[in-house]
Amino acid sequence: KYINSKNSMNGDTKTKAIDVFIYLGIGITLVTSIYNLLQILFTAIDRKFVDVLSPVYVDIYNSDMRMAVAFLVVMYPLYVLLSWYVAKDISKYLYKRDLTVRKIMIYTTIFITVCSLIGTLVSIIYTYLGGELSVRFAYKAASVFILSGGVFGYYFYSVRRDYSKQTPIPMIATLVATAVVVASLVWSISIVGTPSEMRSLRLDSNRLSDISNVQQQILNRLQNTDKIPTDLSELNDAFQGFSVPVDPVTEQSYGYKVVQQ
Repeated sequence: KYINSKNSMNGDTKTKAIDVFIYLGIGITLVTSIYNLLQILFTAIDRKFVDVLSPVYVDIYNSDMRMAVAFLVVMYPLYVLLSWYVAKDISKYLYKRDLTVRKIMIYTTIFITVCSLIGTLVSIIYTYLGGELSVRFAYKAASVFILSGGVFGYYFYSVRRDYSKQTPIPMIATLVATAVVVASLVWSISIVGTPSEMRSLRLDSNRLSDISNVQQQILNRLQNTDKIPTDLSELNDAFQGFSVPVDPVTEQSYGYKVVQQ
């Protein structure tokens, strides 16, 4: 009996140690997913309803939004997987429903998530009072309320859930949340552009940079010699480390022609 009790105690301790890391992972993935989902939605709303009072800054590469999409694509599936594992584990070992670490992590996650959403709501209200378009404020506020209500409602239910009984509520909640995430990703891609479109955009940017460098070299040559080159190959200078660039895709030289006026 002593041996069995000791083994049971060791197994229980090991399980609780694993639970700490699992619930920590759930908290991190949940907060990260919500933050990046809001960033995607807010960016999409800003792009859809342009406000002339907003600072004119356009990131042609959409770096922030692409990073948010990357985080969401990785973190959300991890959150779903960890949550599914915990639900299956509690259904098998019902005593884990009342683990202190579970309650602490759940309430901490709810607290952090709700505080983050409240802070976001305060920010968009502040922006609205400064003259932002009403439609942008309405969509952003609705996004915050829907997400905060969904998170709070689900975890309020989760704390009181009877895991000894089968219920479709977790599956329905997962399907709804997944539908929202997928719709947000599709919307963001329609705004940001597909990977092939982004690649074409970056190649065009490289071409513009090359042409600008060539133009600067021509101006420098004109200032130093009072002449312009008749061919781009004349700009090659090993001492200055300049070599006339070529198209990054075709590897053909850029067109250049001297026009006499």
